[in-house]
Amino acid sequence: MRLSQTLYEDWGVLLAVLLVAYLSHKLYVYSRLQYFKWPWGVGFTLLLQGKQLSGLGPFSWYEDVAEKYGPIALIGPNILLVSDPDILARITSRAGYKKTDWWYKPS
Repeated sequence: MRLSQTLYEDWGVLLAVLLVAYLSHKLYVYSRLQYFKWPWGVGFTLLLQGKQLSGLGPFSWYEDVAEKYGPIALIGPNILLVSDPDILARITSRAGYKKTDWWYKPS
């Protein structure tokens, strides 16, 4: 009961620690992806991508992003759009680059 009472009294400190941890993680992600260009806001959330996917023309959005930002563009937190087949072959042939699970499980 003492621990829960202490946490209840110091909820502001706990909230501040969680906020600092979240912002530190975001800065770490950005530092790894700083070499790629991206549309504003896609590094924070998947909302822009979700909005595009819920519309009628998600593929045209991907095409527009690839034309505007180059063959490798960030389209979501830790999600890269690779539109050049040569670059994709080079990336996927190297060790350490993990593909998503759907890549290995064809339907």
